Amino acid sequence: MILEDPNTIIFKSKYNIIIYIMESRAKDPRNLFVAYGRNLAIRDAMFDFLRALDLFPQDWADLVASTGKGAPYVGEVLDKAFSDAQAVVVLLTPDDEGRLREPFIKDDDPPYEKRLTPQARLNVIFEA
Repeated sequence: MILEDPNTIIFKSKYNIIIYIMESRAKDPRNLFVAYGRNLAIRDAMFDFLRALDLFPQDWADLVASTGKGAPYVGEVLDKAFSDAQAVVVLLTPDDEGRLREPFIKDDDPPYEKRLTPQARLNVIFEA
């Protein structure tokens, strides 16, 4: 576990998990926003764990629905997350692959820059 600042906790493991503790006006301090990629097994395990702690995890679809709008823009959903959630849990599972494009590769680049490497989905990084 690494404390980046007093309000951020990062669990380093096979999957990186970031937890942000926010000053919030959350109606219920047990509300959490969980950002995740495509690994639904990890998501389900985290939701089960949080519920076992008597917490209320919410995902993107929950927050979209809670805005009361049919098609809210991203900022509205994030505003809702920040007003309703006491903390944000981010699951950085390696669901995508990335590498440098050929024109940007240098001779001294390490091998992982030249081959497809697992990475978290960009929407999850954006939400984080």
